[in-house]
Amino acid sequence: MMYKPLSKKRIIITRPKKQAESFVIKLEELGAEVVLFPTIEIIPLIIDDLIRAIKNIDHYQWLIFTSTNSVEIFFNNFIKHITIDQIKKINIAVVGKKISNALNKIGLEHTLMPEKYTSENLAKLFLNIDIKNKNILIPGSKISINTLQIKLKELGANVDFIAIYDTVKPSNKSLESVVESIKDIDYITFTSPSSVNNFFEIIQEYNLPYLAEKAKIICIGPVTQDAINQDLKNKCLMPDEHTIEGMIKTIILDSQKII
Repeated sequence: MMYKPLSKKRIIITRPKKQAESFVIKLEELGAEVVLFPTIEIIPLIIDDLIRAIKNIDHYQWLIFTSTNSVEIFFNNFIKHITIDQIKKINIAVVGKKISNALNKIGLEHTLMPEKYTSENLAKLFLNIDIKNKNILIPGSKISINTLQIKLKELGANVDFIAIYDTVKPSNKSLESVVESIKDIDYITFTSPSSVNNFFEIIQEYNLPYLAEKAKIICIGPVTQDAINQDLKNKCLMPDEHTIEGMIKTIILDSQKII
């Protein structure tokens, strides 16, 4: 019989269902029992500024994506107005491999990507690139932390940030059946600050604080970890590689008491 290191482990995934599919499959292949508990919903925004930016894409020397949501929503709008060939003339920077893969699927490649997948590390790469007076477009989340924009402006770039989607808490009705089935959780996984904030709001609403008290918390990266309440940080683990694969490796190592 094949060894499954996460056998009998119950793990909550807080990503939206569509984005959680590969995460669920990988955990289940390792023997885990996965509870899908989406604490965020992605809402595309209809923004005139985005359409104007797309129509004037030749104005930009750099295009930066910090999430796969940004790629998907940007190009859903983009395809109606200009061609892929126009985008190929522009440098594209991404925060991580998943975003790069999303670009590859539509025939594009990144110019710049940090080894450690954070916006802060991406900003550091621009220290070695002359972006003074260069025009940079960043399509992103309405609740994005603006550290990257600030760093780029400090280097003299002209930065246009356009919020193209919002992340909201799902309705209580859509979560009721999940909440009723939750018990004996070993790990709770988070991939964004909003997934953290909404999760803790939801468990307070349903009077389930014990979920976080008993389970270990796995955060994909430092920005997500910063959203965790101070009194729970001693239970929070973060992978060296800020990816889903890194999170899974961390869970395996912890479950075997290697870390």
